[in-house]
Amino acid sequence: MSDERAEAARLRDGRTTDTRERVLRVAEQLYLAGGYERINLHTIAQQVGVSKAALFHHFRNKQDLFYAMLIAMLARYSALFAEARDAIGEDARARLRHIMWGLTQQEPFDMARFAREEYGLLSPQQRMEIEHAWRAGLFDAVHQILERGARAGEVRAPDLTLATYVFMHLCMLLPRAGNPAPEALTAPRDESATLRAIDALLDMFLYGVGVRPTDDASADAMP
Repeated sequence: MSDERAEAARLRDGRTTDTRERVLRVAEQLYLAGGYERINLHTIAQQVGVSKAALFHHFRNKQDLFYAMLIAMLARYSALFAEARDAIGEDARARLRHIMWGLTQQEPFDMARFAREEYGLLSPQQRMEIEHAWRAGLFDAVHQILERGARAGEVRAPDLTLATYVFMHLCMLLPRAGNPAPEALTAPRDESATLRAIDALLDMFLYGVGVRPTDDASADAMP
């Protein structure tokens, strides 16, 4: 009898986990389509096939659901960044390209809107945990890629932390549907154009756009 109860409990746990994951997926779809205000508990309950009251078995309120959704998104991004960091036989450029390509295959996250309108909706503890997940899963992975590249002579950056921030912000220009990036960079669903845009961004990141002046030239240019 105890075995039967254990099996029943296992099945219930599995259904609970599946429902929670489906709720998070629907919440993310709504969020990416229109921000926090677009997350509607009634709509989510209808799409998942549960009552609105049942949602509160998994999340205390809409804000709690929003936080859980962000953590789930960061976990998925972290897996992508770790895969690129740990790829065998690739140089720094290939690893960074891996990250950029993977990001273009997902709906764009509006970081500017999040920082401006939604970050403040999180509690201080939630903000701390979101920032930790972002740094540990994304920022640190890119920093490690650049560190390895520097040791291998593939990257020349006196400040790898600054370089990491630059790369993270550069990813906001990736061509994805709905991305407000300049039209010249935006070619969603066109793989070859997307790869060309990625390579153009990587060239600018790794090689820059200017020519470093010599010491003599710098001295001549001074008033």
